[in-house]
Amino acid sequence: MNYLNEVNSLKSWYDIKYDLDKLPDKCPICNYACEPIPVLSYNRGKNFNDNSEVVFLVCACPRNDCKELFLVRYRKIYYDADMYSLVGYSPFKYKDIIFEECISDISQTFVDIYNQAMKAEKYNLIDIAGVGYRKALEFLIKDYSIKKNPDSKNEIENSFLGKCITTFIKNENIKQCAKRATWIGNDETHYLRKWIDKDISDMRALINLTINWIIMEENTIKYLKEMKN
Repeated sequence: MNYLNEVNSLKSWYDIKYDLDKLPDKCPICNYACEPIPVLSYNRGKNFNDNSEVVFLVCACPRNDCKELFLVRYRKIYYDADMYSLVGYSPFKYKDIIFEECISDISQTFVDIYNQAMKAEKYNLIDIAGVGYRKALEFLIKDYSIKKNPDSKNEIENSFLGKCITTFIKNENIKQCAKRATWIGNDETHYLRKWIDKDISDMRALINLTINWIIMEENTIKYLKEMKN
């Protein structure tokens, strides 16, 4: 293969000879939504693992504050057609989510595990991410339950998550959201799925609802305590 010719094939998007289904809709370096600028295409040929044809596209972020290059990977969808489907892109520059202080005060372990799960999801490690979100939820609920019920610390630590939610979480909104996040989380750790129409994006949404209800409850308690009649 003449690599010099490949390098010299710098071209605009309209000149790229491969039929790619789509471009990424954001830059993985700065994490901003954008329309990246294709710079260079490269066909690496057959993938030794599954015999599929792989094409790489080097893209540039158009944002003045970034201007970084990143690599997009495509795989040929059909052997008798020239359509290539986006598989993923790299590298990622991941920024941890900063939670409200009351959440990190309740469970810093939850914050750490949640961000690890988010990072796994960014790298398309969906099965690992699902397990990570489920573990993060358990730390959040148990640490919150211990805060509310310090005399039951040992029982909470040794309870199954579902029982812990039912027994020790009194706020109905927190309870119902956490229950449903747990149902999906259990699917991520078990052989068979019960909620086949739900995935980790739904679990993430339910965990975030749980977080928001906890924040609302904690802030309500805080201000009622600080501003008594």
